[in-house]
Order: sequence, then C-alpha cells, then structure tokens
Amino acid sequence: MINARKVRELMREVIINSAIIDPEDIAYEGRTFKPEGKTLWLRETYLPVSDTPDNDHEEAVSGIMRYDVFVPSGTGTETAEDFATDLANLFNPSNNPFTSHGIMLIVKSVTRLSAQEDDKKYFFIPVRIQISANSNELPRGRVHEVSGFCPLREQPGTMLLSAPEGRRIKPHLI
Repeated sequence: MINARKVRELMREVIINSAIIDPEDIAYEGRTFKPEGKTLWLRETYLPVSDTPDNDHEEAVSGIMRYDVFVPSGTGTETAEDFATDLANLFNPSNNPFTSHGIMLIVKSVTRLSAQEDDKKYFFIPVRIQISANSNELPRGRVHEVSGFCPLREQPGTMLLSAPEGRRIKPHLI
C-alpha cells in the first residue's frame, strides 16, 4: 500500500544517495531536530493532495513535498540559494521516474519559492515538489512505455512494460 511514509522514504533516499546533504542535517517531519551550530539544514514537510487511484494504477497518491533550505541569518544567502537550486535540479521532472521499494514516483513540477526569515534566527528558501506516486506494478493486459533520465545510470533509458492478462509485472530499465 502506498502512503505518505513510503513517499517520504523514497524522496529521502534520492536526496541521501545524491550526497548533496548529510542525513543528520535533515529535519524529518515529526522528529526532534536541533539546528544550533549547523550552517545549512533542510526541513521536510509532506502535504497530501489525494489518495485516489488513477486510471492506470490500483493505488496512487498525489502530494506536495516541501523542503525548506535553512541557513543562519547574517551568513549570506548564497549557500541556501545554491542548495535550493541543487535540490530543484535533483528532482527536475526530466529525471522521472524515481522508483524504489515498489513505488514509482513522478515529479510533476518543482518550484523555488521566495526566501523568508524564520524568527530572525534563520533565513530559508522553500522548494515545493509536486508529485504523484503509484505502485511499481501496472494493471494486467496493458503495454506501457516510459522514457526518461535514469539518475542511477546517469543516462537516458526506456522501460517497456507489458503483462499478459491475469499477471502483473514490475518495470525494468532496458
């Protein structure tokens, strides 16, 4: 079953595997986090939009993953701006799909919002990522072709997916 936890885990996996930030510098939703002494940190928030199945998948969710890129006030904006750009590029829709643990995540859009100040202690830039996620399996008897950039292979790839009536398959990159 696809849920917010699985979507968060997949997004975290992409960020952590990219090595653009140390996992200890991410403030996970609902967890205690102490930013004192950090020069850059990331706050994660998942905003569900829908958990209604779409036409091609039996279970799917849509949502917005918001990452706030924080730096201490008075340290300049360059670090936060550069990191927000790197994060936006990591989830650029041309890198679709992102798959892991039986979930296929599609990034619909990435938006860098206006910079803000938090209690005059921190400066932050929100990055909003609109996503949809569905099971990594497709319904029976359909043929689908998905083309896009494969971040793990760092090259374009195409997935051809088909299943005879009554069977389900998982997509494979060719």
